[in-house]
Amino acid sequence: MTKPCQSTSRELFGILGAHPKKSEILKEWNKYFLEKGIDAFMDSYNVKEKDLLVHFSDMFLFDRRAYIVSPNLQKLVLPYLDVIDLASKEAGKASFIYNRGGVLIGYFFDDHSVDKILMFVDSKN
Repeated sequence: MTKPCQSTSRELFGILGAHPKKSEILKEWNKYFLEKGIDAFMDSYNVKEKDLLVHFSDMFLFDRRAYIVSPNLQKLVLPYLDVIDLASKEAGKASFIYNRGGVLIGYFFDDHSVDKILMFVDSKN
């Protein structure tokens, strides 16, 4: 089930699938948004492989900014992406998907540190 955005300016982020570090990722990212005064929220979506297409549609419908992808879905998301960065191509999987104006870009990161990921993505914009 999808969760609608309550604020028109809030940026929505999510964890796609049953990530083993879900609790710590949610805590770190939401704490970061709060401390930096960013109107954003990280949520989790316990997605199964058969429901991937629905959640990619949600990225457009609910203007979700990005997903951290659980390890079991990282290879399966590749066909849904418009662009795959070099690290993701080399790894054969995407651990982070960014929605840049309707273009879904796959990245691969070894960890999910909010500072590292957002700084990297911002440098690409």
